[in-house]
Amino acid sequence: MPVVTRLWPYLAAAVTSLAVCAGCTSPAAYRQTVSGQLVLVGGPASASHPHGRWLLRGTVVAQSTSGARIITATAADGRFRVSLPPGRYELTGHSAHLIVDGQQQQCAAGHPILVGPSRPPMTGLQVVCTWSGQLELLPFVTRR
Repeated sequence: MPVVTRLWPYLAAAVTSLAVCAGCTSPAAYRQTVSGQLVLVGGPASASHPHGRWLLRGTVVAQSTSGARIITATAADGRFRVSLPPGRYELTGHSAHLIVDGQQQQCAAGHPILVGPSRPPMTGLQVVCTWSGQLELLPFVTRR
C-alpha cells in the first residue's frame, strides 16, 4: 500500500482541524477597543459653554485589577481610543491644562469597565474631571 494512501486519514484530520480553528483566537490574543472623551464638567454655564462642559487634551489611564496599566494620550478635543485585553479596568485621567488650587486635577470614569469577547463594544465613555476651588484653565482646552 503506498505511503500516501496510509497517511490520507491523518492528513485529512489535520487539514480539517486547521480549517475549523482558522477563525479561532486565543483569549490572550483578544483585544477590544474602547473610546470616549476626557471632559471637565461643572462651574457656571455661559454662552460659550452652556452646559459647563470642556473637552480636555490630556492622558487616560486604564488600570486592570491585576495591576497592568495602559496609558494613552487624548486628541486635542479630548477623544481617546485604547485597545485593551480582557479584564476589569478603572479609567482615570488628567490634563496638564487643568489646574485646581495649584494642583493637576485627577479625573475618573464613573464605574469600572469590563472587557471580554462576550462584552458589547464600548464607545462614548467619559473620563470626567470635576472641580471646586480656584480653577485655572490653561490654553488648549476646547469648550463645548
